[in-house]
Amino acid sequence: MLGRRDGREAKEKATVTEPGLTPAQLLAARKLLGWSRDRLAGRMGISNDPIARFEREGRVSKAFDARKAREILEAAAVEFETGGGAAVSLRKA
Repeated sequence: MLGRRDGREAKEKATVTEPGLTPAQLLAARKLLGWSRDRLAGRMGISNDPIARFEREGRVSKAFDARKAREILEAAAVEFETGGGAAVSLRKA
């Protein structure tokens, strides 16, 4: 968030979040698991709107916690590869 002179805050557009989660990776991970936005949102305890906004526009809202999303997806056997793009895979058992 960027501060403004009038005291209100403006949303900052983000393409990569702190734990290194890109919108493309989030979408690819959901698709790899066969999860809808609703399913991930339910596990995160939020509506699916912040997830959709992040995937579509790269915007991070207060409701969307990228670290939590990544932890949930990793717990479901998704591995995020470094190097950018949508590099995700399922962990081998």
